[in-house]
Formats: sequence, C-alpha cells, structure tokens
Amino acid sequence: MVNICDIDILGTTINDDKRKMHISNDFFAGQVVGFEEATKILQKMSIINLVGKKIVDHAINIKLATPKAIKKIGKVPFLIIYKFEH
Repeated sequence: MVNICDIDILGTTINDDKRKMHISNDFFAGQVVGFEEATKILQKMSIINLVGKKIVDHAINIKLATPKAIKKIGKVPFLIIYKFEH
C-alpha cells in the first residue's frame, strides 16, 4: 500500500458539502519523490491512494486508471486504485 499526494497540499484539509479529508503529514509524508520514482512505486504497489492534480494526472498518464475513476473533494482530485492479479 502506498499513499502519495501533491506536496503543495500536504498538511492541508480539503472539503466540500459532503466530505472532508485532512492531508496529514502522518499519513502522506514519508519522503518526497519525483515522477520517475513515483512511477516505479506505483507500478509495484497493489493498493494506491493518491490526492492532488499532479499525481492523479500522472497515474492516468501511465495508464494505471481511467479518468472516470477520479473523484473530487472540492476541486482536489483523488484516486484509489486496487490492483487484482491472478
């Protein structure tokens, strides 16, 4: 399992009329990685939690999900990916 967020939203709280999510340092801040390293991590993991436009767009660009899977809290996209392999 991996949790990745855009660095610019780390430590903030995002919300809308129905949901609220705190992008906590405890949950998301392990290390700062670039897109190349993130790609390697994302390709290995079977459960992925992503929050933020940059990292969600990256996951779509490397074909880990489709745009239809993206949800938003306020204007911030998030994506949860479960990979099931035989």
